[in-house]
Amino acid sequence: MLSLALAQIQNRENIRENFLNHIQFVKEAASYGCNFILFPELSLSGYMQEEVKEKMQLIKKEDMSIFKRLAEENKISISIESTF
Repeated sequence: MLSLALAQIQNRENIRENFLNHIQFVKEAASYGCNFILFPELSLSGYMQEEVKEKMQLIKKEDMSIFKRLAEENKISISIESTF
């Protein structure tokens, strides 16, 4: 059975804070037994398109691998933006 978590994230201008909020949401959704999480578009970087690339450079590709690890550990699928 599919258990879907739809994330409603209050994104901020601080991309690191957004990143940490996403991690917390994944952990919380997994604790409820969800097996698929869908984040809104641009929920990490925000909606100012001209700043997206610059902001996403603040998060290294290696940092994004935490979502892969969390997905594997919790047997959950995660849909999240990636501009890498």
